[in-house]
Amino acid sequence: MSPLSTPKTNALAHDRDLALMTVDGLNLLLPQGAIRSLEPVLDVEPYEGDEVKAGVLWFDSELWPVHCFDKNLAALATIPESRRVCVVFSAARGYFCVLCDAVRMLRREDVKTTPLPVCMNSGGNPFYSLAVLDRGVGCLTSVDDLMAFVKTSSRGERSETAANTPASRAGQGVANG
Repeated sequence: MSPLSTPKTNALAHDRDLALMTVDGLNLLLPQGAIRSLEPVLDVEPYEGDEVKAGVLWFDSELWPVHCFDKNLAALATIPESRRVCVVFSAARGYFCVLCDAVRMLRREDVKTTPLPVCMNSGGNPFYSLAVLDRGVGCLTSVDDLMAFVKTSSRGERSETAANTPASRAGQGVANG
């Protein structure tokens, strides 16, 4: 069974504040409390290996894989110039590092959420809710669900609906983020 076929974790339900990460116009909301550090992309060393990762980051006396994806959540092996920040999340087994264009903090009470529309609720993406933001729509997820999605994507287990994000559906009459 794929990790994404199980109910998604609503980690934001108990977190007071949120981190809004922007990736090519896609707005991802994750628990701010899960962030261990924000590092400049210049500290990420490009990686050329077997795994699907864009680089590695020396953090807390160890090298950690750094993941990079586009607005459709497709893994990128090279780092686009638009990526400026490496968000280091605390995870069960160390750290989970993700590159983004920008990150800012939001108070939970300032974010209005709505359930995923049926067309996005197929289990093929890491989202469990949408958020109405001052400039578009955001996708709420947890660190665990994003990690599981990245892991299944790198093994080629991603379903056809995985890229069913507001940014990817902008031209199809769905939320334009």
